[in-house]
Order: sequence, then C-alpha cells, then structure tokens
Amino acid sequence: MNYYLFTTDLRRAGAQHVVSVLAERWSRDVNVTIIIIKNDVEFNLPANVRVLPLDCATDPLHFYSGLMVWQAKHKLESILNEENGAFALYSFLESPNFISVLIKKKFPNGIFIGSSRTSILLYNRLFRLFYPSYTNLDGFIVNSEANKRLFVEQFGLPENMVHFIPNPIDFKSIQYQANEGRPQMLDQVAVNKKRILGVGRMVKQKNFSLLMRAFALLTKTESNVHLIILGDGPERRRLTNLAKRLGIANQLTMPGKVVNPYIWMANADLFVLSSNYEGWPNVLIEAMVMGLPVVACDCPTGPAEILGNGDHGVLVPKNDVEAMTAAMTSKLQSKKTPYFFLREWNADSIANRYRAVAESILTQRNG
Repeated sequence: MNYYLFTTDLRRAGAQHVVSVLAERWSRDVNVTIIIIKNDVEFNLPANVRVLPLDCATDPLHFYSGLMVWQAKHKLESILNEENGAFALYSFLESPNFISVLIKKKFPNGIFIGSSRTSILLYNRLFRLFYPSYTNLDGFIVNSEANKRLFVEQFGLPENMVHFIPNPIDFKSIQYQANEGRPQMLDQVAVNKKRILGVGRMVKQKNFSLLMRAFALLTKTESNVHLIILGDGPERRRLTNLAKRLGIANQLTMPGKVVNPYIWMANADLFVLSSNYEGWPNVLIEAMVMGLPVVACDCPTGPAEILGNGDHGVLVPKNDVEAMTAAMTSKLQSKKTPYFFLREWNADSIANRYRAVAESILTQRNG
C-alpha cells in the first residue's frame, strides 16, 4: 500500500513537523509521497520521499472564494488517478481535510484519514461548518483527548473513528541539535543570570505580552534573571514597545526566528508557555526533553494533558499575570530533571500508531 501525506506546505510549523517525521520513518519500508498545496519547503527530507507541490494560489481571494480548493481538488485527483490498488491518504490541517472529503467517493480503493492539530473551537465559523462532513472520512486523528471529545460531542463524529495520537518526539534529532555549536549571541546573553525562555511565532495567540508582564513583576523580587523570546512575527514591534514601557528592555533578548531552538533550551533555566490556545504544543514537550522546569497557561488544548494536570509542571490560568509570576518564581528554584514518560511518545512509536490506523481500516474492509 502506498502512503500519501497531504498538507498545506512544509514550513517549520507543528503539523508540518509531524508530516516530516512520519515521512522519514515510513519511507524506510513503504512508498511515501508528500502532497502540498503551496510549494514552500523548509525540511530536509530523505531522497526517497517524493514531494509533489500542487502550486495553488493561496491568497485570500482564492482561499475564501473556494478557487484554491477547486484547483487543489482537481490536481490531487490527477495524482491519485495513477493508483490502481489500495492507498492511504492522511490529510493535515483544515483545507486538506475538506478536499479529502470532496474527493473520497471517487477513490473506493483509498483510505482517507484526516487530522486536526489545534483547538477546533478557536477556528473561524467557516471551518466549523465543515467539521460534521468529516464523518465521510474513514478515520480521524487528533493530538489531544480534549479535541477528541469536541469532535465526538459537538460535531457528531463517531467515537470509534476518532483516534488520539500525540505528536511524535524525535529524541535523537533534538539531542543532536542541542549539542551543536553555541551561537555567538547565546554566549553574550545573560551571563551568570537565570535564563527564562519563551518560544513561538510573535502573534496574539502566543500571548508573549503576558509573559513579559509577569517577568516585569518578577524582576521586582528577582534581579538575577533574563528573558529570552525566540521567534518573529507581526507582534514584534508591539512587544518591543511594551518591553520599554515595562522597563525590562535591558533584561530581554529577542533573537528572532532561529534554526536551532534546542541549543537555547539546553542553556535555559526555565521554559514558559503563555499561549491563549494550542493544539498539542510541541515546543513545550521539546523544552521538557531538555529537562527544563516548565510553566504553562492552562489553555485549550494540550498543556494540561502533557503536564499531567500539574504533576509535571505548573499550570496557571490564562491572562493571570500574578499567577504566572508566582509560578515562575517557584520553578526558578527547580533543577533540570528527566521526564521519563515522554519516551512513550517517541517518533518510531507514534509513526507506527499512525500507520496502524490505515492498516486496521484496510483489514476491516478485507475482512
């Protein structure tokens, strides 16, 4: 059986990272093709993984008018028409999911499995209208138990078709990158100070302003601290101005988007996730792979499940500056520690669980 992974692009983002890991693992013993709507590739993939860009226009006009979906649908059908036997197509993110729903009936030999990667109630109403149609797929994968409940209880997907599978952790790759050469800036930042780290795109969702306000309050009692925020985005200027108003500009470093965040994690003392919402935040887990003490907003979805409802890190209410400051103060006294339970989510195991969904469906068809 041939395997297809269908997503919007291959930028360095959560869903795309999962696609890249699955492709690398699966390509060791089966044929894997990645299909992307937009030709944007930032991952280094094995030579035997075929990448097919549909090259569709993704500007707002084409997206909201449905032209992008129409173009992608016809180009994807042309690719799948080459298949004579059984194949499995896993779609990631909402547009690929919907396109899979539209074409499924034309390919009775195909196994179509969708997936959702973030808190579904935070998508706009346009996407929510499509969720009940996902019942037409053969299977659906979510990366948190909370999302599974939402799809089953609010959008009517049968419970036996929705599978909770956490995101894969590539321990070997993370550890390798964590031991690469230190960037010069890292050696110049917060020497002999405790480094508090935040990582993510500078957008409102990540709520770095909350982290900065909590840090500013922390500095009133802790002088030996420095805040580092990795990432870039449209909120950067506003955050820079906020740092000046809070008086923490000299205790804040924002290097922008970095290729290797793991070396920064390896040299930090505390990781903080300040997001308003997430799906299954890879960056929180990656910080834990580095053994960092962690503080996270108890946002939908993911952090509470990852942290065992507070057993493995401190959960704080969203937008609560004082609670976050108190949690940061407490966890700054903690040392790095291994989180052994993370081994259950290693990339090989998770890749096998993804494949098992399609294999189980095929067995039932042939049974």
